[in-house]
Amino acid sequence: EVIFDIAGGKFMVNGEAYNPANSRDLILGNVEEWKLTSLAGSHPFHIHVNPFQVSRILDPQGVDVSVPGSGDSEYAGTKGIWKDTLFVKGGYTLYVRTRYQRYIGEYVLHCHILDHEDQGMMQNVRVLLPDGQGGGVGNGHH
Repeated sequence: EVIFDIAGGKFMVNGEAYNPANSRDLILGNVEEWKLTSLAGSHPFHIHVNPFQVSRILDPQGVDVSVPGSGDSEYAGTKGIWKDTLFVKGGYTLYVRTRYQRYIGEYVLHCHILDHEDQGMMQNVRVLLPDGQGGGVGNGHH
């Protein structure tokens, strides 16, 4: 889950301003579905290295507006499309899927408004090798 928020003057992802010592750990070969939301207006979600596929986008009434012909000018026809940036409108819930296939190492996800990213709306992502027991192993910090 990725939640963009602004509270007490801090720009955050999942309740925390950017901290280079922390990372979201992912396992090479896994497939995940992420839920993207914003509690503070609208923000463009961007992730480096690994694109994602739009699974569904629900408007505030719970209607999937990613399908063709939904009438939503931002999201209609995005279902199944691969992206690395997607606008997260306040009140909407976006579901995206991704698979970590080739890259092992660290990169970031962030709000693609540079000022918001610089103020902390960013998170490290770290792709690890599978350890054979459901976890991961790799170099780097955590």
